[in-house]
Amino acid sequence: MIRLILMSVLIGILSNSLIAQNNPPALINFQAVALDDNGKEIAGVDANGVPITDKTVKVQFSIITDNPNGTVQYAEVHLTN
Repeated sequence: MIRLILMSVLIGILSNSLIAQNNPPALINFQAVALDDNGKEIAGVDANGVPITDKTVKVQFSIITDNPNGTVQYAEVHLTN
């Protein structure tokens, strides 16, 4: 009888852990602003309203602990052109 109970508990734990692995990861909502080399915001269009399409944009996403000057725990960089 104890063997049957232990097997039932073990099967329950294993099936629960397998189901948990199929859940999608949590998402992070964020907004971004494109800045030039001087830290000035790039609006996406030039003075005539023509879209800026020939510039490379570097996007860096970082997870930082404690405060804005804290330790970077994770970072990734993407370049577009």
